[in-house]
Amino acid sequence: MNTLSTNAILPVLIAWLRNPDEAAVPNWDATGWQHARRVVFMHGIGPYLHTALPASRLYAALPADFRGDLASAYTANAERIQRMLGELEAILQACGSAGVEVMPLKGGLFAAHYLPDPAVRPMADLDLLIHPGDRQAMAAILTGLGYRLIPPEASLGHHDTYNFPGSRVASWHTEHRDNPRPVEVHTGLSRILWGGLPTPDLADHLWDSASPIEILGQRAWAPSELALLAYLSLHALAHLVIRTGRLIQWLDLAMAAERLPQPPALPYPNLTLPAMVFAARAMPDAFQVRSDDFSRLGGSAAEAATTNGAARSDGFSRSLALLHPRIRRWCETTPLDSRCGLADLRINRPPSRWHKRWIRWHPTPLRLALSYGQTPLPMAFGRYLARTLQHATGFISATKAFIASTTSPGRSSIIK
Repeated sequence: MNTLSTNAILPVLIAWLRNPDEAAVPNWDATGWQHARRVVFMHGIGPYLHTALPASRLYAALPADFRGDLASAYTANAERIQRMLGELEAILQACGSAGVEVMPLKGGLFAAHYLPDPAVRPMADLDLLIHPGDRQAMAAILTGLGYRLIPPEASLGHHDTYNFPGSRVASWHTEHRDNPRPVEVHTGLSRILWGGLPTPDLADHLWDSASPIEILGQRAWAPSELALLAYLSLHALAHLVIRTGRLIQWLDLAMAAERLPQPPALPYPNLTLPAMVFAARAMPDAFQVRSDDFSRLGGSAAEAATTNGAARSDGFSRSLALLHPRIRRWCETTPLDSRCGLADLRINRPPSRWHKRWIRWHPTPLRLALSYGQTPLPMAFGRYLARTLQHATGFISATKAFIASTTSPGRSSIIK
């Protein structure tokens, strides 16, 4: 029997997010609904669907056990979020006493400041942005609260990651309150886009727009809504490029965009607009654009805006006109599934280690356009090869040093 692919499930979930009253219930068998549950969990939208669907005509037609899974996802996440907000409150209180300015990001900011119901959004960790000069002070604060620094080689390396000693995964299938709740401390917000290539650092952009707020009874800092949208969109793009994008990231963008009265003019449009365009194609009402505005842009952006006549769509048209042509085609025409970078469950064929590396490193015209902008394709490919060789040389040198240090007489480890 053929199993249901993730790409067959994602359009259904997107239709539920867009307008559940107009969405149809798919004719899936029990195995198909089981796979759908896994995709819902992977994309972090179970708690949201539990709160968004009951008022729709779709909800009553869903299988009872699927509705029960959504309810269980919401309940489990509510317990986890309550625990994490308590930990965030303790961190903010300690930072306030120490004079350390902290800006919660992503889930922490949404849960504590924006969302009426924090339980609708899962949160894997607490992301905190601080000034570079406060790095040691923050380390002392978190250590005093019982956290321990995770060695850089065990984390991504572009931030400091802290966790409670002995943290273990309690459940791989729910947002369990006892699953690890790490704290990621950022002094910069440059992301590794693909193949080791970094994005611009938006930290200064967020701090320049920031203002003090009170969350959980403590003082914190929040970026402007425009700066937040730019950061969220760049973060989402970094995942789409390596095919780990999640629908919850698109919901974040929709919520942030709804708070802006005018079409956003984002910095670095080739990097900050693509994810937002995909999200707007999926949920046009949240962005106040028509779903066919994007297909109309095969002609001129001005013609598309005139056809619609709405100021918001006009702003989107002008924004899309700023994109590199190859990036714009990707945004306008790529199906909203794993082909645009949404995470694929790979039910039948789990990716091998080498396949994952190939996904992260292989050059495509789109990736070269994202990283090197208007640079002609042959020159962009040459720059990519030079950087890849530099990275490989550094890796080989580090490996040789490791082998030498572990095989030297009288030394069994490089860590002393």
